[in-house]
Amino acid sequence: MSSRERRARDHENKLLAVGILCIIMSIVFIAPTAFTFKSSLVQLKGKLSNVDIHIDNVTSRNRYGGETKSRRATLVFSLSVLNKRFILMENIGQKYIHEKYNKIRRHLKNADEIIVWIKESEKEDKHPKIFQIDTDGKTVLSYDEVKSEKDWEFLMLFFTGLALIVSFVWKRYPEKVMYLLKE
Repeated sequence: MSSRERRARDHENKLLAVGILCIIMSIVFIAPTAFTFKSSLVQLKGKLSNVDIHIDNVTSRNRYGGETKSRRATLVFSLSVLNKRFILMENIGQKYIHEKYNKIRRHLKNADEIIVWIKESEKEDKHPKIFQIDTDGKTVLSYDEVKSEKDWEFLMLFFTGLALIVSFVWKRYPEKVMYLLKE
């Protein structure tokens, strides 16, 4: 096997590995949120105990040593009587404030009753995933908003993985693929 064939084979193997990794990541990390139905959620009711927003600088490095800097907003709150901390986190780019989280914080501070929707399976967790927040009967973070964000991520990762696996099969076994396509 020549060095060119070996490099081609290595490239094909990398396509397969990254494709499988993308599909596994989409199923393990994103599918549980993307495929959560409102009927599987429970409500936790209470009054606000505390709320805070943190803006942190985040730095990530690429494989060539370059840095990318951005900011991450974190909204943390807890309800009285419940031994849970609810956390929302989002990358905000170069902004210094996060209007959406400031709006949610204002609603939480002014509310007499707060309802947080979480998965029933996470009822005993200290930091459950939030799917919806209602304050005094008004929805301030909607189920559709949380879910649609994850639906897009799931579809993108899953189909990227599928495309990489198909390209692996196409490059490794072109005659068999053409034979299948002709029938």
